Amino acid sequence: MDVVPTHEDRLRTNYSDIGVAVMQAMYSDDYLSIGGIESTNELAQLAGINGTMRVLDIGCGLGGPMLQLAESFGCSVTGIDLVQSSVDRARLRAAERGLQELSSFDQADATALPFDDGDFDVVWGQDAWCHVPDKTAMLAEANRVLRPGGTIAFTDWLAGDGMSFTEREAALDAALSTTAASADQYLALLSETGFVDVDYTDISQTFVRQYQNVWAGLHERRADLTTQFGNRVYEIVADINGTILRGFEGRAIGGGRFIASAG
Repeated sequence: MDVVPTHEDRLRTNYSDIGVAVMQAMYSDDYLSIGGIESTNELAQLAGINGTMRVLDIGCGLGGPMLQLAESFGCSVTGIDLVQSSVDRARLRAAERGLQELSSFDQADATALPFDDGDFDVVWGQDAWCHVPDKTAMLAEANRVLRPGGTIAFTDWLAGDGMSFTEREAALDAALSTTAASADQYLALLSETGFVDVDYTDISQTFVRQYQNVWAGLHERRADLTTQFGNRVYEIVADINGTILRGFEGRAIGGGRFIASAG
């Protein structure tokens, strides 16, 4: 009898050494999300990040956003991720950039954070929470570890209403985001878990443009990627990302930016 991989198994496979190397080739160094440093800087400005703050990134990946904040603002940053190998890479990159004193990275579950109440001024997410099935528990934990009046600031891939049901399911499955929330669901969940003064911006068209650039870059680098990883890996990556791009263009997948305060 065939064993069906769990969601966590698929995440760990997706973020294996080869998977991470391919994603960085597609996106940018230290990032496993399409927006890169530009999106980090924009979200930091909107969140009011400064050097006195303690920032927690839930789903930190390779640590790119937190290392950028530590380097730019001198703030204290912490990242957690489900995948231990990503945490190990984030620690290594912090050491390479001389940011060990300002940063820490740990393997942890987004729905059971290993921190005390009110430990942080900002909880951050950059295109990662679409992978977390229990968003209610995650947001409740985010509120718990924020100081009163602290800020939650995140961007994420959202479930859209475009295309057929089958096409939507295929696009979200390709993105490992079958439990992605819609904008309305996030707004309701933020309210239910105690957040107030919620500001939401639809950034779907920005994500479409960014993914079109990723797709073009993937094809431009075909020869290099095939040499590095083999034609079979390239074809799998191209198929998955083609499905995701069609999902963005067909509004099966959208994008949103949320800023709110802990109540």
